[in-house]
Amino acid sequence: MKTKWKWIPVPQYHISATEAWLSKMAAQGLLFQSFSGSFAKFEVSEPKPQRRYRLAVDPDYFKRPPEPMRELYEQAGWRYVWHIWGQSFFVFYSDDPLAVEPYTDEQSRADSLPQVVRICRKEAAHSAWMLMVYVLMTYVYFFYLPVLSFTRSWIYPFLLFFVFLSFISRLQNLFSIRRMKRWLEQGLSLGSFAPPKTQMAVQTVNWGLWAALLLFVIVLLPIDFLNLDRPLMPLDQATREMELLLLSDIEGPGYVPDGYERYPSRPTDLVDCSQDAWTHNNYYQRIWFPLAPTQHFIEQSGKTSGGTRVRLSIHRYDLLYAGQAGKALTELTGEPSYHEIVIPGTDRFLVTDSGDAACAALGRRVIQVSYRGNQALSDWYGQIVEMLRAEK
Repeated sequence: MKTKWKWIPVPQYHISATEAWLSKMAAQGLLFQSFSGSFAKFEVSEPKPQRRYRLAVDPDYFKRPPEPMRELYEQAGWRYVWHIWGQSFFVFYSDDPLAVEPYTDEQSRADSLPQVVRICRKEAAHSAWMLMVYVLMTYVYFFYLPVLSFTRSWIYPFLLFFVFLSFISRLQNLFSIRRMKRWLEQGLSLGSFAPPKTQMAVQTVNWGLWAALLLFVIVLLPIDFLNLDRPLMPLDQATREMELLLLSDIEGPGYVPDGYERYPSRPTDLVDCSQDAWTHNNYYQRIWFPLAPTQHFIEQSGKTSGGTRVRLSIHRYDLLYAGQAGKALTELTGEPSYHEIVIPGTDRFLVTDSGDAACAALGRRVIQVSYRGNQALSDWYGQIVEMLRAEK
């Protein structure tokens, strides 16, 4: 049996439009089988222009019509196919043009809708509760948890936007079905009822966001878990990202950098590059992910002409918004003894009492530089500011 899936082009709970669309599909040889989300499954068959579809209200949220209801509809010439919209309605069809209509007048159909109104009200309340939970989770995640520990923060605003659209969609469904009930109670024809103009737009965007979320899961999560966004690269590639301060410039002639090597006992995707296994390396690492802080890690080490071991570590963070910079600065300067000084071109500039480390912020960017060697790091504050201001 050949089947075909089609996008449902009518708003949810628009009874007459759904019935007319399913009947139109049957006339084209597509016989309705089931609903799944915003898609309908059809059996490809011979055209049946005489087939009619009707939606009957589920009397008590059953998965299938209760036996007395089913027998009554079959005696009238209607056969059950599937349920729709959270089991709010049962879908019946008939090929008999003389089959009695399930609802004899507009008032009898209006009398059947209170159950659907209750279902829509519960769905809207559930969405409102979910929205509050996600707002709280997002607030805690962005304002209370450590800024620099973010690795998958893109998920939170994305899900928050989706839950918000779901709430708006279900709220519109509730307004639409209540408006339909009042419309029928006034004796107006169901065929002339028009739902809110924005309902279909919100419904389409909502399901489009679901598709985008699925795409994010399929594409972006493997990138994150396989660490494809954070490869270690030769040091000279870092100059493409920012005006890099080089250890060779600080130490002058005679400086010999350590060879670039990887330790097989350690993974190559470490975010914290200050661990002992990475002490003698010269490399650059950029960690990027959508809607997450971009992190740059540059490690340099080697020997001076006098045989002294020297090291320079540069960490720059491109945060999501400027408000996170102050918190990130506090996290980076929490343990050593830092004091603040005034350096033009920065919002804040802090240095350690020993003068071997500096941490600065400008807008939504934060940079931390740690140096171990024979020279004074203070002579290079201007270069630190340039790295902080670099756009790439």
